[in-house]
Formats: sequence, C-alpha cells, structure tokens
Amino acid sequence: MEETLKWILPIFIPLIISLSTAIISSRNTIKKTKEETAKEIVSIREETAKEIARVNAETLKELEIIKAQTEKEIALFRLQQEAKKETAKDEVVNQIGSQFLTTLLTSSVQGKNPSEMIESLKELQHLADELKK
Repeated sequence: MEETLKWILPIFIPLIISLSTAIISSRNTIKKTKEETAKEIVSIREETAKEIARVNAETLKELEIIKAQTEKEIALFRLQQEAKKETAKDEVVNQIGSQFLTTLLTSSVQGKNPSEMIESLKELQHLADELKK
C-alpha cells in the first residue's frame, strides 16, 4: 500500500490543487459575470427610463401644438360664424330699408301725408334696432 501511495500521491495532490484552483476561478468568474450583468441591467433600465421620458416629453409637446392649433381653428370658426350672422342681419336691414324707401318714394309720388311716412320710419328703426341685438 505504501508503494501505491508513493506513486499516487504525487499525481493526485497536484490534480486536487488544480481542480480546487479551477473551481475557485470559476466561482470568481461567475461572480464577476453576475456583477457585470447586474450593472448592464441597471444601465439598460436607466437608458430605457431616459428614452421613455424623452418620448413622453416629445409627445406632450406635440399634443400642446395640436391643442393650440385646434383652439385657433375653433376661434377662427367662431369669428366666421359671427361675421355670417352680422352679414345676414345687415342684409335684412338693407332689404327692409329698400322696401321703406320704395314705400316712401311711392307715397311721395302719390301725395300721401308725410307724418304717416315718419311713423313708418320709426317702426322701421325699432325693427332694425331689434335685429342688431
């Protein structure tokens, strides 16, 4: 048995030392890899958060621009509607005025009383005032 130990020990001891060193080295490599992976994950998360924040900011700016454009368009539409109403009122007043002038001229030609024409003019003025409201 001593003979066997003499030739086995010089082989096994370096083998055991070599295996122990390899195991320790593997553990250190695994530990370093885990740390590097964790750092990479943190870095990726930070970059992703920054990108999300950037995209959100751009989207918010775009929405603000769209909102401002929409508000301008609504204001313009309202102004156009008001202008149409005013134009329609002016047309009605002009029609009534032309009818009154026709009546006035016809009455003058026919020799009717001017006080009747003045009364008609007052009624017309009242009607025109109501339309402008």
